[in-house]
Amino acid sequence: QSPSISGGRLESNNVVLNDKKISKTHSKLTLRACKQKGADDGDVMKRVFIKDQSSFGTFINGDRVTKEQWVMLQHNDIVGLRNPHGNSSLGEYIIRYADAGEDPP
Repeated sequence: QSPSISGGRLESNNVVLNDKKISKTHSKLTLRACKQKGADDGDVMKRVFIKDQSSFGTFINGDRVTKEQWVMLQHNDIVGLRNPHGNSSLGEYIIRYADAGEDPP
């Protein structure tokens, strides 16, 4: 089984966010090994996937993630919780994903 972390209001989550507009279990992140297209059988890469489990929404680059569907994050993706743009000045949550070994912008 792939390692995963969950975020939300419940104390049982790995990341607890005390916010009424964050669901009890808002979203999950998991790390998966994937075969790179056109690569040899032994060549795999590790990728992070996110799944929305909320009532308020999880967004990647402003687009709502389909509930209960895993989506692979790409380098420099912006993940917003409860708002498409994750405006941190309004108390919203934003996460920028960066591949290991890559510099964030």
